[in-house]
Amino acid sequence: MNGGSQHGPVRATRDPRRADEWGLVLTARGIPFELDVSDGEIRLWTLPGDFDRAVHELDAFDAENIPEPSRPEVPRWGSTAVGFVFAWVVLAAHGAMSGNSRFFVRGSARAERLLGGEPWRAVTALTLHADFPHVAGNAAFGGALLTAAAWRIGPGVAFALSVAAGVMGNVLTALLYAERHTAIGASTAVFGTLGIVSGTSLFDARRYGVRRRAPWVLIGASVALLGFLGTNEGSDVIAHATGWASGVALGLAIVAVSSAPLRGSLQWVFAGLACVVLGGAWALAWR
Repeated sequence: MNGGSQHGPVRATRDPRRADEWGLVLTARGIPFELDVSDGEIRLWTLPGDFDRAVHELDAFDAENIPEPSRPEVPRWGSTAVGFVFAWVVLAAHGAMSGNSRFFVRGSARAERLLGGEPWRAVTALTLHADFPHVAGNAAFGGALLTAAAWRIGPGVAFALSVAAGVMGNVLTALLYAERHTAIGASTAVFGTLGIVSGTSLFDARRYGVRRRAPWVLIGASVALLGFLGTNEGSDVIAHATGWASGVALGLAIVAVSSAPLRGSLQWVFAGLACVVLGGAWALAWR
C-alpha cells in the first residue's frame, strides 16, 4: 500500500502501545492502513487518497489523549525479615526483664531523671513494657510497620531510624512534661516508624508523581491512624505524637539525602549502631 503513496507515513513511533491506539482509530473510521517496522520505529501508512483524512482523525485523537510523561519508579529495597526479627526481640526482651523491677527503676524514662543527667533513659525505656498485651501489640504493629519502612529504605536504616524516632519522642515528651512523668514501652518507636512510613511516602508522592492532593491524603490517613491506635485509654498520647512527628522528619530526611535505599554493608552499619546505642544505654543504666 505504501509503495504508491506520494506522502510519508501518517504516524511514526517507537511505542507499540501508541501504534496500536492509532491503528484502532483508523480501523474505527474505516481507513485502511499498513504498519511497517524499521530500526525499532513503527510507521503507519495509508493510501494517498486517505492520507489527509487519516491525519485529521489522528490529530483529533492525539489532542484528546496526550500521553502522560513517564516517571521514574520509586526505588525499593525489597522484601526483608526485619519486622519478624523485631517482633521476636521485643517479646524476648519483655520475657527477660518483666520479672525484675530493677530494670524499670533503672531504665524507665522518668522525666526529671532523663533531663537531670540520665539521658540513656530515653533509650532504655523503649525496651520495657508493663504487661503482655502492651508488648504483644507493639511487637505486632511495630513489626508490620518496620517491614513497610524497610521495604522502602532498607532494614538496617529502618531499624536505626525507628530507634532514633523513639528516643527523640521520649526526649521531647520529657521536655513537654518537665517532671512527674514516666514513659516505658516501644510504642514511641512504633509510632515513630509510622511517621517514617508517612514521611517517605510524602516524599515519594511529590517526586515520583501522584495527584496533587494525594500527599496530604497520606499524611491525613497517618494522623487518623495515630489517633485511632495511639489515644486508647491508658496510652501515652504525647509520647505517641512526638514519636510520630520525629519519624516523619527522619523519613523525609533520609530519602531527601539518598532517594535510593543504601545497599549492602551500610545497612549493617546502621543496624549495628542502633544495637550499640541500645546496649550502651543499658550499660550506663547499670553502671
